[in-house]
Amino acid sequence: MTVTYEPRDIDTGNIIGAFTTSKDALDAVRMLLQTFESDYASNSTLGRRDHTGSFHTVANGDDLVAAVGHGLAEFAQHGRVALA
Repeated sequence: MTVTYEPRDIDTGNIIGAFTTSKDALDAVRMLLQTFESDYASNSTLGRRDHTGSFHTVANGDDLVAAVGHGLAEFAQHGRVALA
């Protein structure tokens, strides 16, 4: 199974999309934030589905907004998001 990054709506549980790179997933979240502003972030999460099919939360809320602005790798270095 391929590793995917999946933005989700927390309230509904709907997956916004499944992306093979964190950059593509963050680009999708960025577009949604531009459309719905910061209200979208409070109800959103970004997860990573690993090769076994397990889902792990990477970032949500304010951390998701920050990751969109700076990229996941930078935030992982500071312990703000979990990439593994």
